[in-house]
Amino acid sequence: MANGEGEREDGQHNNNLPDKGSVEQMFERMEVPKWTEQLTPRSFVVSLGPLAFVMLKFLTTIMDHMAILKVPFTRQENAVVHACLLACTSITLNGGFGTYYLAMNPYMGVNFNNPADSKQLDPKWLILFHFMTSFIGIFTVVPLSKVLLIRHKLKYPTGMTMANIINSFHAKNVTLMGRKQKMALLKAFIAAISWRELNWLFSASAMCGIASMPVLGFNALFLGFHFNFNTAAMAVGMLNELSVTIPMLLGAIFSWGWFWPYIVSKEGDWYKAGQPFISMTGQSGYVVSVTIAIALGDGIFHMGIVVIQVCYEFYIRHKQKHLILPFSLWSGPEIPSMSYDDRRRTNLFVQDRIPIQVALGGYVLFATISAIVIPVLFPSLHSFQIAAAYILAPLLSFSNAFCTGLTDWTLASAFTKFTIFFFGAWTSSDKPGSVIASLAASGIVTAVVNTASDLMTDFQTGYMTMTSPRSMFVAQIIGTAMGCIMAPICYMFFAPYSPGLLSGESLYPAGYASTYRVMAESSIKGFDFLPKNSVALATCFFFGTIAVNSLREVAKGMKWGIYRFIPSLMPMAISFYGGPSFSFDMVLGSIIACMWKRCSKSHAKLFVGVVASGFIAGDAFSQLLDSILYRFRLTAPYCMRFLTRADAASVAAFLAAVP
Repeated sequence: MANGEGEREDGQHNNNLPDKGSVEQMFERMEVPKWTEQLTPRSFVVSLGPLAFVMLKFLTTIMDHMAILKVPFTRQENAVVHACLLACTSITLNGGFGTYYLAMNPYMGVNFNNPADSKQLDPKWLILFHFMTSFIGIFTVVPLSKVLLIRHKLKYPTGMTMANIINSFHAKNVTLMGRKQKMALLKAFIAAISWRELNWLFSASAMCGIASMPVLGFNALFLGFHFNFNTAAMAVGMLNELSVTIPMLLGAIFSWGWFWPYIVSKEGDWYKAGQPFISMTGQSGYVVSVTIAIALGDGIFHMGIVVIQVCYEFYIRHKQKHLILPFSLWSGPEIPSMSYDDRRRTNLFVQDRIPIQVALGGYVLFATISAIVIPVLFPSLHSFQIAAAYILAPLLSFSNAFCTGLTDWTLASAFTKFTIFFFGAWTSSDKPGSVIASLAASGIVTAVVNTASDLMTDFQTGYMTMTSPRSMFVAQIIGTAMGCIMAPICYMFFAPYSPGLLSGESLYPAGYASTYRVMAESSIKGFDFLPKNSVALATCFFFGTIAVNSLREVAKGMKWGIYRFIPSLMPMAISFYGGPSFSFDMVLGSIIACMWKRCSKSHAKLFVGVVASGFIAGDAFSQLLDSILYRFRLTAPYCMRFLTRADAASVAAFLAAVP
């Protein structure tokens, strides 16, 4: 096989690398199957995340003992299982069943001025709408995937986590390093669950628990500056460099320490007093507009650089068709500077890359069909508006994929709010159905943005498990198709058994649906409905972001030492939008990883990612446990709260006076 020859060639090129410094050397003797062999029926039938490995491993072990197993269960097939699962469940999680779909319902409890501004949910049009919108995002980032993963070396912590888990599961126990990695993963997984459940025991009410510890003082605590000691955030910090987490912290200090308090001081002058924080006519209008301005400015700048690089690569490749250079034409660091693992993985990723003709053809095909079909489902949304949404969507999807790769956070909700206001203002209040049009347009953009970042996460998993990007691409398509059918049917099945849906008394009040509805009704009044100076501030931050990025690239190209101190602005946008607390946890994780590398670089290279993956997986499993506890109405038995000295004295005096 060509792949096998390439791997042996890489191994000869890097013979001086010690075995203990490489993950891929544990799998060196295992042949990498062709991408068509990585796609098996069982990988699409059994998709239950970590449980899938247990089920498939159990079945394949039995079949192996019965001598009827023809195809071994490889880590490549396991990665395909995960990709199919992620694509399917992402439709349910991000498909709008708690937001813009419910905001269309006539029984939502909002006063509708026009029957055209409501739409009854029906699985027929829901499935069709999902098929029209969910596949576009898969094709948007394919041409840029190599640059994002290899040149920019974006981490995509969730994808890296799953890859580390898969590699640990499939590593042979005959090697000491494989056993140590499995034990480290298991210990981190158990530690994360234990820590979260310990925190739950002492969080009986608001301001209770370890997260409310005023490490930086009570004034800072009230502004949101505190450590949550969240293992998932710390793990993401361990996977990222300080060059990413420090800008997040700086953004948190600037925004929540000074800028947003300054905006609040203008209450009654710039915007109407008494507005709730979530209202787009109040402080949230500034938060969303400024965040989107920074994200779009950063995304446009980096996308422009990437497009130029891709065009240059095509030009060079066209001139040098007679040369067979597996590594010569990709954008990234020099080959000698790459590790053994990166050499093997990049070789496979470049050889099995998805042709750009497939990506462009699929995008144009689905966009054209959507522009014809969606106006039939939503008559108030015209074909030229849908075309505009699909022109805007690649830019937003690239920005979100870049942000997810850096921080493992998504700005999809901010982009959704932006889309609601943009298309609501475009359709205007004079036309019936304008509210539904803005909600449907937000659904288009949300689907594109989420599927694009999901695919990049899958590509990272495939990259680290030596799984062909073509296999991950096909798995994403099949999983998306499954989700487009299963998600609407599951929702329509459970909705009748949820009495009082969307009401305050229900177990499922779906508060975001009401928020999206109010936003859509407000958006049709135009951009004048936004608070004063919000558009001007967003414009300043947009051009300021491009200016800072330009300065950083020029300084880097000229080899000025100052470029190391110019922060990346995309992580700052996350802090502007998400609050400051998680940035402290991420910085703490980065510091731990740096200290680990300083003590033993080779040891940290093998175990930092594994331990971080265990933390993330354990925190995710703990969320499942929390959901079960909430479902059975079980509450924490204790409250651990921190008081100032004066408050503690007052409480002690009050308790002493109680008979």
